[in-house]
Amino acid sequence: MSGHRARSASISITLETILSPALAKLRAGGGPEIKAFQILHDAFSEFETKSPGISHDFVAAVLDTEQVPFRTLKLKKSTNPVGTFSRESGAAASHAGPAGAGSVPTALSPQEIGKLEQLTGNLTSVLNDVPQHIGPEGDRLKFMNTVKQSAAAIKNLLDCLNLISRSGPDKAFVFEYKNEFVKVSKSFSDTLKLFFKKGDPDTVVASSKILSNACSKMLQQLKDAK
Repeated sequence: MSGHRARSASISITLETILSPALAKLRAGGGPEIKAFQILHDAFSEFETKSPGISHDFVAAVLDTEQVPFRTLKLKKSTNPVGTFSRESGAAASHAGPAGAGSVPTALSPQEIGKLEQLTGNLTSVLNDVPQHIGPEGDRLKFMNTVKQSAAAIKNLLDCLNLISRSGPDKAFVFEYKNEFVKVSKSFSDTLKLFFKKGDPDTVVASSKILSNACSKMLQQLKDAK
């Protein structure tokens, strides 16, 4: 594959797995911004033809500024007996977790935080190995082992989040964080599948950084939950 064709493959994967799904999700949310999100999507698609690499460069720049695409949830107590979550922008949404609704969420215990710290640390450590082992200069066997380790680390973290969210009505709010983490980890998994089909390492590296940053952001938010 020539350098230009490899670059084009990278562009296509970045647009397909990161930007397009994100903009589609924003459009699905409704509101007056729908048209703006569609314009952004059309613009990126057009720019890819005129300026190959812009999607990848844009995502890389976002990562460089450490802006994590993991939505920030903030607990909001209201006069309504049902606890609600809101984005930092202030848009509120009702939430009813599987452990039961109607309870005021409480902070996680030191033991729960400690377990989450251990598991998120394990996952981010594995993800940090991705850039070293992926690509033509990397060790194929070590990369495949890293993939297996990341899958196991993701499962362990999800199991822990699920267990905490079901430990009582006052911990049901953790279920929302688990759902968000599922989306980010699935995006990482999807980029791996495309990598094995098309052989572009850049998008996998970018996605691994997104997932690693998401872990850190989620952990901090759960620590701050009151």
